Order: sequence, then structure tokens, then C-alpha cells
Amino acid sequence: MPEGDLVFIVKAPMQSVWALLSDMQKVGSCIPGCEVIVVDEKISNWKLAAKLGFVSRTFELKNQVTELIPPTRSAWMAHGEDIEMAGSLDLASISNIETQVHFRIVINATGNMGKIINNVIDRKIDDYKNEFMKCVKSKLE
Repeated sequence: MPEGDLVFIVKAPMQSVWALLSDMQKVGSCIPGCEVIVVDEKISNWKLAAKLGFVSRTFELKNQVTELIPPTRSAWMAHGEDIEMAGSLDLASISNIETQVHFRIVINATGNMGKIINNVIDRKIDDYKNEFMKCVKSKLE
């Protein structure tokens, strides 16, 4: 089961970082290949296109915010056919103009191709985390 853990600093006040990262539409825009349709404040539908080696696959997931503690923490779970994901974001103010972001994600592909998909994701998860970090920073710095 692929897992990612990333801590980085954003040169922006915590409230600005929270405004971006507590909005599922905006978070989704920083996840490579993700299209988000927001249903309400806590539920969204995600369409995630993933290149898995020489094969491409699109996953449709229903995402639900499971924890929301403004302006420091959010957590979510997403379920779809042959895939489950869970993640969290924790923010800490370092100064008036810097915020630490701690991003965690766990992905579990199931079904006939689950083991193969998990192996591919496990090899690419560092790239996905870095793309997420670059996107967040580009929107705030």
C-alpha cells in the first residue's frame, strides 16, 4: 500500500495556506491528473487520471472530509472502484509569513490489477508529492 509523507515550508501566512488547502477544488488542482467536482463543503467527486507505466487508467472516487479543524488540520477519505485513498494536512505557523505544511497520503488499489498498480504508484509517489508541493507554493508564494 503506497504511502507518502511530505513536510514543506510555504512563504505565506497560515490563514492564506488554510484558505487554499481547505478547499477541495483547489487541493484537487494540485494533484496531478485530478479533476474535482464539489458537491458540498465536505463531499466531492474526484476523477483521477493516472499513467501507470505504459497503461493509463481513470479512477472515479467519492471524497469525504472526515476532519476539519480550522486553520490547522483537515483529513479526508476517498473510495472508488478498485481504489481507496486517505490523506491529511496539518499546518503550523512558523512566523507571520511562513507556514509549515505536513501532507500525508495512503493509497490502496484493489481488484485484479491492485498489486501491480500499487507497485507503480509506490515508485511514483515521490514525484506526485513534489508536484503537489510545487503547485501549492506556486499558488501562494
